[in-house]
Amino acid sequence: MSIIEKIDSNEQTVTLSPPGGWNDPRGNFSALMQHPWYAAIFEIQSLIIVTTHDFFRERSFKPVLTPVTTGSISSPMGLGSDSVPVSVNLFNQQTYLADSLQFSLEFLLRIWKSGVFYIMPSFRGEEPDATHLNQFFHVEAEMNGNLTEVIALINDYLRVLTRAILTLQDTNPSFQGFDFEHVNCLLAPRIPEITYQEALRILVQESVNRDVPKFTIDKKDERRLARKFGGAVWLTHLPANLVPFYQAIDPDQPDQTLAADLLLEIGEVVGCGQRHATAGETEAVLQNHGVAKSNYEWYCRMKAESPMVTSGFGLGVERFIAFVLKHHDIRDVMLFNRLKGYEAYP
Repeated sequence: MSIIEKIDSNEQTVTLSPPGGWNDPRGNFSALMQHPWYAAIFEIQSLIIVTTHDFFRERSFKPVLTPVTTGSISSPMGLGSDSVPVSVNLFNQQTYLADSLQFSLEFLLRIWKSGVFYIMPSFRGEEPDATHLNQFFHVEAEMNGNLTEVIALINDYLRVLTRAILTLQDTNPSFQGFDFEHVNCLLAPRIPEITYQEALRILVQESVNRDVPKFTIDKKDERRLARKFGGAVWLTHLPANLVPFYQAIDPDQPDQTLAADLLLEIGEVVGCGQRHATAGETEAVLQNHGVAKSNYEWYCRMKAESPMVTSGFGLGVERFIAFVLKHHDIRDVMLFNRLKGYEAYP
């Protein structure tokens, strides 16, 4: 149940909580149109769309359209990928629904070098749960620049997005009285940053029976780290064996990458990273990750013909909305149920 509350006209505390119908799409149909929980989600979705376009337009980024199918999937590709690709037969040709269209953004950045972005659906084939959907929406962007610069861009974006969210209390009667105190952690001039190795040491010191060399950070640890740093923290320099091949290797520490995750109290909400600049770097890491080059010939050719230092990020819209509503299950944040094993309705 959501802990977001509002005060009604009789000064009574009212909890806005979902009707809990994601596991019965047909039965939940009327609630989708009438329940205040879904009206709140609709309002936040719309605000994210408008605010995102305004933010990037002011910075000369251009919105782009890309196909949702691809022969060059971004995940699972490499040792650290943990999602399952969605294979489809389209016009008698086997292809994939994209988990991310980052590669398309990298390509389009060669056309418009000031920056490109989109809000598009993404697809994953694994079993859904409280933090994973089979279809979800991504705000993704690619820019010229390194990891430090993309983190700065994301921090700016989140501040603008958070300020827009806070205006809902003043402009929308449905949100009057809601407790949005927790989102203020995104208004900080600089969100704290710690490296993966620093995070390991913190978690091991606070735990028992944990060995740093064998220890990896799980979802419970992510939430613990976020709380420890006031609600939001960047986890940077992720291990090379825990991320896909396209994240650039740290030249000073070859076992680490120039990649980072933003952890909030719901867990990871934003992932970002610097890309390999050249074809040679890309081909070497493909081999290290045991990934066949055949489906990435064009990607390597792009970097050979137009080498660039670029970085990008992806924000999970439903995870962000769940964070805003301080809700624990993103399956309640869908307006259109597209969960594996359930009827697509409406």
